[in-house]
Amino acid sequence: MLRYAQHDTTTFCKVPILGMHIIGITNVTPDSFSGDGRLDVQAAVAHALQLLNNGADILDIGGESTRPGSQPVDTETEIQRVVPVVQGILRAYPQASLSIDTSKAAVADAACQSGVHMINDVTAGADPDMFLVAARHHVQLVLMHNATSGAVQQGTQGIAWQAPSYEDVVAEVADYLLARAAIAMQAGVRQEHIIIDPGLGFGKNVADNLAIMRGLPQLTDLGFPLYVAASNKSFIGETLQVPLAERHVGNLACVAQSFFAGAAYVRVHDVRATRQLVTMLQAVR
Repeated sequence: MLRYAQHDTTTFCKVPILGMHIIGITNVTPDSFSGDGRLDVQAAVAHALQLLNNGADILDIGGESTRPGSQPVDTETEIQRVVPVVQGILRAYPQASLSIDTSKAAVADAACQSGVHMINDVTAGADPDMFLVAARHHVQLVLMHNATSGAVQQGTQGIAWQAPSYEDVVAEVADYLLARAAIAMQAGVRQEHIIIDPGLGFGKNVADNLAIMRGLPQLTDLGFPLYVAASNKSFIGETLQVPLAERHVGNLACVAQSFFAGAAYVRVHDVRATRQLVTMLQAVR
């Protein structure tokens, strides 16, 4: 899965064989934490096509916010939000590679039937039918560590967000993701279709998130492509002491760290700047 430069004996400078894939975010919600949600189908499609123009390899389309304190969305509403956007993008650009950001198997199924190639599940299969959907449609499945749900629940959701507690956050995240991957494969998901995400910002404090960023090389060694979604997360703002609108440089620093650690995917808001950064890093390598 990974190749190492012959002259390089460190574990830090790992580069994915196929390079790093840039995933552009298309939120079809009224309450995105980055303030970029678009409920209007035409506006969402136009935004998605602009992301492709700016260099996105994949578009991640979500109809339910996962920010702390966000209101849940029922299945039918979520389907009505995302499926028309998926269809609109593919009508305009049939070659587009699309991901659905959902924790509901029924939403994932509807999106896959409409042409989505990847499921991004921030609960790593809390809905037990999610694995069956991914297996049936032969699509990629992103499994994310989430300390606010499932087997790693730490008290109430509020406690998990405000005061997570880990002995070794990188090791615990790795163990959890390997366990979820094993369950997914038992349910019929092919190993080569599984992608792992350490869940930056989900039930982790600033120190935990920074430890995960340092520990990305360990996570790339687990045998699954690594997916990093640091863009605009609060740990960047708290580290740099800047508001949401000024996290641009911090976002790019996290992309660079992900690149050198061998991550296969980065999920970002600013696709144009990320594409330029990755292109330059690849040229230098």
